[in-house]
Amino acid sequence: MSLSKFFKPRASTRSRLDRWEEIAATAPKNKDFSLLAHKFAFEYLPDHLFSDPKPILQGIQERGDSEVRGRFENSCRRHDRTLDAKDMYGVIVSVHDFPKNRFAYVIKYPSPAPVEVMDSQFSAPFYSAIITYGALAEGGLRYLVLCQSSVTGTSLRLITRNREHIELRAGSPPDLGSFLGFLYAKMDTFEPSA
Repeated sequence: MSLSKFFKPRASTRSRLDRWEEIAATAPKNKDFSLLAHKFAFEYLPDHLFSDPKPILQGIQERGDSEVRGRFENSCRRHDRTLDAKDMYGVIVSVHDFPKNRFAYVIKYPSPAPVEVMDSQFSAPFYSAIITYGALAEGGLRYLVLCQSSVTGTSLRLITRNREHIELRAGSPPDLGSFLGFLYAKMDTFEPSA
């Protein structure tokens, strides 16, 4: 089933996403990069999204990948790390329209190392999704992370305004089409949070 009828990529075209998928395949698949992605998805983004989401959302709309990569780089600096520019190619963003004036800002991370190699203290993310009600979250937002799970392969976590991590369920397979289909099917369960 083609999902193209449900989604209109705004920040990236389908051909660009395919090309980026190829580039992302060469991005680092090591424990250190996965830890930095975890810190970005579970600490840096929630801190900024829940204090004021508009700068991030406007930046994504105007600058796409470069906005997210710049913020990822800032997050790495917080942890005294700098990455080579080529390492950043695995961080990709796309914006999708959903019914009822909802938007999904989806950030893709490089595929992490297999879970058995990973440190059990953290779960490396595959995707982050900022679900907004209104293009700039005028009606609120929800922030979700699809990450690794040693039990089910993937896990979907809701990050709340007070930074709680609520494991919702086993997530979708870690590819963009499946993740978007999963979000679309469950969209009504993600009620807005002002």
